[in-house]
Amino acid sequence: MDISIPDYKDLRESGSPHELIDVREAFEWNEGHLDGARLIPLSELELQIKKQLPDQSMPIILYCRSGARSSRAVELLGTMGYINVYNLIGGYSMWSIDPDNR
Repeated sequence: MDISIPDYKDLRESGSPHELIDVREAFEWNEGHLDGARLIPLSELELQIKKQLPDQSMPIILYCRSGARSSRAVELLGTMGYINVYNLIGGYSMWSIDPDNR
């Protein structure tokens, strides 16, 4: 499933529990990332997710640069039993063009 940036902002501002995961590579993370995110590159997601987020019902918002990798990550987590997984539409690129997001 997808979530828009405005809907994610509403979720974040509401204080609703959720996890924000950046599935980009470390060098991309080092160039900038969303506040409150944790880095789990797509290539490591299958091995790391159950250790870092064992609650499969916790809402998880995934993002990458544009939304392609995070879309694949949503599918992967769905096959692993995670039920509230969302792809942030437009990813970090779309987030970073709005000065209110920085």
